[in-house]
Amino acid sequence: MQPRTTQSVIDELLLATYGPHPDERKQYMFLQALHGLVRLAKTERMLEIRRSIELASGGLEGACRARRLRQSFQHEEDLAERGGECDDQASQG
Repeated sequence: MQPRTTQSVIDELLLATYGPHPDERKQYMFLQALHGLVRLAKTERMLEIRRSIELASGGLEGACRARRLRQSFQHEEDLAERGGECDDQASQG
C-alpha cells in the first residue's frame, strides 16, 4: 500500500474527478489549484503554531517588555562605565 502523501491524495483526486483519460489542460489547472491549497494550508498552520507559541511564551508584549528591560540594564551599565555621564554630555564634551 502506498503511503498517504499530499501528492498521492492529489493524484487520487485527479483520477476521481477526470477519470483515466483526462483533458490535460483541465487536469493541469486542477492540479495547480490543489497545490495552491496545500501551500495555503501549510502557511495557515505555521501562523497558527506561531500564535500558539506567542501565547504560551507571554506574547509579543512580553518579548518587547523583556527587550526594553535588557536595554535599560545595558544603558545603566554604559552610564556606570562613563562615570554617570549621559550620551548627550559625552558627545558634547
